Amino acid sequence: MRGSYRCWMCLLSWLAVAAASGRVLAEPVPLTLVEQGQPRATIMLGQTAGSTEITAAGQLVEIIRSITGATLPVTRLPDSPAAGPQIILGTPRTHAMVADVAGRLGLDGVSDEQIVILREGDRLYLCGNKPVGAMFACFAFLENDLGVRWYWPGESGTYLPRMDSIHIGRASLNRKPAFPQSGYKLTYGSDPQTELWHARNRLRLARNLWAWSYADRQINQQRYADSIAMGIKPIVSGHCLGLDPDRYFAAHPEYFMLAAGKRHRGWSICWSCPPAREMLLEMLRSWMRDYPEVEELHVYLPDETQRCQCEECLALADDASGRYFKFLDGLIQEVRRDYPHAKFSTLAYQEYMDVPAVVKPTPGMVVHYCAYNRCYKHPLESDCKANVDYLGQLKKWLALGQPMAIYGYEYDALVGAEGASGVMIPNVRMMADQLRAYRRLGIQHFGTQCPIYAYNPGSQPQDRPWTQNRLSLYVGAKLLVDPDQNVDDILLDWTTRIFGPAGPSMLAYYRLVEDAWLASPNHLTYFLHEPASSCDGFMSDELCRRVRKLFDEADQSLSNLKGQAGVRMAEQVQLERGVWGRWEQVFRQWKKTKRSNRLEVPHVACEPPVGGEKPDAIWQRAVVQERFLTVTGEPPVDATAVQALWSDQALHLRVTCRDGDMASLSNTHTTHDSLVWDDDCVELFVDPDGAGRYFHLAVNSSGATCDAVGTQSPNSWNGAWSAVTFRTQDGWTVEITLPFVTFGQPRNEGEPWRLGVNRTRRGNKPHSSWTDGTYRNPASFLPIHMVK
Repeated sequence: MRGSYRCWMCLLSWLAVAAASGRVLAEPVPLTLVEQGQPRATIMLGQTAGSTEITAAGQLVEIIRSITGATLPVTRLPDSPAAGPQIILGTPRTHAMVADVAGRLGLDGVSDEQIVILREGDRLYLCGNKPVGAMFACFAFLENDLGVRWYWPGESGTYLPRMDSIHIGRASLNRKPAFPQSGYKLTYGSDPQTELWHARNRLRLARNLWAWSYADRQINQQRYADSIAMGIKPIVSGHCLGLDPDRYFAAHPEYFMLAAGKRHRGWSICWSCPPAREMLLEMLRSWMRDYPEVEELHVYLPDETQRCQCEECLALADDASGRYFKFLDGLIQEVRRDYPHAKFSTLAYQEYMDVPAVVKPTPGMVVHYCAYNRCYKHPLESDCKANVDYLGQLKKWLALGQPMAIYGYEYDALVGAEGASGVMIPNVRMMADQLRAYRRLGIQHFGTQCPIYAYNPGSQPQDRPWTQNRLSLYVGAKLLVDPDQNVDDILLDWTTRIFGPAGPSMLAYYRLVEDAWLASPNHLTYFLHEPASSCDGFMSDELCRRVRKLFDEADQSLSNLKGQAGVRMAEQVQLERGVWGRWEQVFRQWKKTKRSNRLEVPHVACEPPVGGEKPDAIWQRAVVQERFLTVTGEPPVDATAVQALWSDQALHLRVTCRDGDMASLSNTHTTHDSLVWDDDCVELFVDPDGAGRYFHLAVNSSGATCDAVGTQSPNSWNGAWSAVTFRTQDGWTVEITLPFVTFGQPRNEGEPWRLGVNRTRRGNKPHSSWTDGTYRNPASFLPIHMVK
């Protein structure tokens, strides 16, 4: 039998406190919204309510009807509702009844996403400063006061109570999110249910309004209107500060970047070319002119690493970051002459990730720091060297006084060979830790790239990224609103509601897997890594046995449960079993193909002399590693082999790169610290103490080199290492010397280096490495044991 729903628990708790203090407080007369399946309240919209508030009212009506069967009427001022309870939904600007009491409600008039829920007499106020705040107030009321949950998008993730009546006692909430205008950055598509899930969980999804064609840069009118209605932040965003080479290069090569003495046919332009610069300015002005509700222009450079090297562009500043931010500031100042209130943001990314040496970014512009150089496995504020370096760079940005946001890669750190996320990433506690740390540091906004729709159309639900990471995505949504929420409480709510009697077993499963993940000594940085690279130290036969036992216990606890609720719970347990099965599948394959977990490098008394096409006889003593693989697990067409020796002073490598098409070899960079990795090259990742902090080295077939610490720009560090190259008819070879003293770790037997060796190819030829084909992945670096 369905009974009345009353918010008595909060009320009783409040009365208990009052009684303990010696005060007797009168119980408020309940405000009845629905009585025995009949509507008693009217939803009141303001005179100028727009599509966002209308959508919010529609959601309120729909969900209350699903809970009780009653349909609340909706009216709009100046129409007067029938006598009785009223739900006042709106903002001071759109609703006179809200404007009259805005001060009493505590609206600050500034914060877009501030929500106010207040019951006064026969009125329930669901309000905000902006329409999106009023919408979020509706969803907060449904969640907090009626017990509704939206765990994942769609009907299957919606959990509604069932009741005949809704009586409200005391209701009071005034809250601003810890990270306003934050949420997940959806890549590879979206759908209306996902967008609705964001709003229901009070995340400010931002939608790029470009049409699907990248080149034409036109606003998609339907996406624009839908964004306004759903409270989605309408922005124009992307790698847009460049020009389409298909359209302009043939007639105007001078518009495009100059490098190695010639103009290059890419998206990057010559920043000092007035016509090219004017074209970008007109594009920015047109967006501001034609779409006044666009909230922000989030603009950054084409996703290329090479920029113009003409004298005028180089004269902008001495460093790559300084040149970019000076160029961008000039564009912003020009646009603001016509549109003084235009809001801009950009990325700190690739070669402009470092703090500019002298140039200061435009005041007030939000800089989104791309966090691919942090370790996503270990606590942010820990002794993990990758995170020490990451925080050091981030704090330099914060010291400028610049409004800072984080652009993360938590959910595409591990991907499958087809480009889709292949496994669950058990990062609930990591998300909680970092969001609390970011708030302490003063980060204003947070977003993380989510390829949740990157999967094959015929795949099973357990193979899809949204399903695999749904718990972490939900917990992250809760913590973006309030990082102080107790994660254990969120997990208990999740497991109890979704799994019922199987909840304790499922809670134990989540904790067991995350404990094993966090105990792994490996690091996880950058993105797009094969899941198999994280098996070592995490996956084990014992872990699989214990997980299967918990799933069996969960099944047993539901075996006698009948009805629709029991079926739903059993389906969710089986879905989670399938999600875990992806890890077991990866683990089985990894065990079959796992090579030796160490490379034993022999010692030589003297350093090998620099050789040529025919190597010195000393290299016959070297250990050889020639099993290179692409990211799909296949051997590349052109073979690569590494020979390794060590002397008392250095590690010596000889890398032989076979190439069946030497005429197409890309070899455009000739100077040190130019972007050699844009050529056909050999890239090394040297982690001398296994702490996840690595040195990045590259050398191309002409012997040009570049080096950096981690993901910093090449001019941030120069090491005393050497590389000598020579070509043959069917390939090229490089001999590399890595002095121990340069890399901060004297060689001690039993203390291995970890080393990644990658072969980078151009011209649609697959990259490869001597482990799994991924880059910048400390978990896939091979331990190098130097033995005598």
